Formats: sequence, C-alpha cells, structure tokens
Amino acid sequence: MKSWGRWVILAAALLGMFPLAAEATGWLDYELKLERGFSIVRANAFDIVLTRDNVILISQNDFPQIGPITDYVQKGTTLFVRAAGWTKRNKFKGDEFKNVDLSQRYYFIVTGDAPSVEGPLSEQAFNAHKLVTNASPIQWVRPKNPHVLRPLIGSLIFIGLAIPLLYLKYAFVTVPLTLLLVGVLIMRRKKK
Repeated sequence: MKSWGRWVILAAALLGMFPLAAEATGWLDYELKLERGFSIVRANAFDIVLTRDNVILISQNDFPQIGPITDYVQKGTTLFVRAAGWTKRNKFKGDEFKNVDLSQRYYFIVTGDAPSVEGPLSEQAFNAHKLVTNASPIQWVRPKNPHVLRPLIGSLIFIGLAIPLLYLKYAFVTVPLTLLLVGVLIMRRKKK
C-alpha cells in the first residue's frame, strides 16, 4: 500500500506542476516593460513590436517596410525607436519570405500621453528632428529578455513530464532496455 501512496503523490506533484509547463513557450519570446506603459514585445525574431497598454503602436503590419525593432531610447516623455528593414529572400519562384536587413534603418519618435507616432524616418530626417537634437546624445539600448531563466524552468518541467510519457509510449523499446540494464546491474553485484 505504501508503494501506491508514493506513486499517487508523484502523479499529483507532476499534475500540479503541469500549468507551469506553459512557461516553456519559447526561449526568445518576452515583453520588456518600459516607462509610461510602453513595452517592447518579441513574439519571434521577426516580430518585435512597440506597444502601449497592450495596443500595438509600431509593427510591420502598420509599416510594411520595417522589420523588427532593434534599439530604443527613452528620454523623458519621448521614446525613440530604431527598426531594421527587410529584403526578399528569393530562393525560388514565388518565395515571399523576407530576411531582416540590418543595413536598412528606420526611425520613429513616439511622444505625448496619447501617444503620437512619427515615422518611419530616414536617418537624416531623424537626426535633423528638433526632439532628437534637443535630446542629444542618444545612447541606443538593445531590447533584451528581462526574465531569461523563466523559460528554462518551464522547459525543465516539460522535460520532466515528457520523459515518463515517452517511456510508456515506447514501452516496446524502453521496457526491454530497462530489464537488460537491471539484469546487468544484478550480474555485476553477484560477481562482487
């Protein structure tokens, strides 16, 4: 009876941790919270957007020529954003996939509480803008995941849940290997 109690506790613990496996959504996905309700959200390497209070302000859906956001600077009530561009991949006929082109730069200026987005601007137009000249020098900041270890916890829990399930699913392979390993260990003990 005691052996069943251990298995029940183990199963309950694994099922209790199951919701935590949702943390394993992706190593690179994150939301970087900035001041005044702004956030930079990375859904994947191509979709890095600026939001405010969960409303998307700058993305390639609104500005098709821009790629992902690469840098930002927050100066007072003004937010400066720099984004990369796109190039078509063209590996085969009808290839619509795009590659990020870091040689292309697009700039945005986000001001006010409403907020208003000005851009995309060229580098020359951006540097000549009154708000930029007043805010100089600008030290660009690359957005980074603020919770680097969170996906690791979810991944480890997912692996912990997957191993027993895979063991059972492929029992025709795992059970004979387990019996063979146990037999080898017993034989080694008897030799000693």
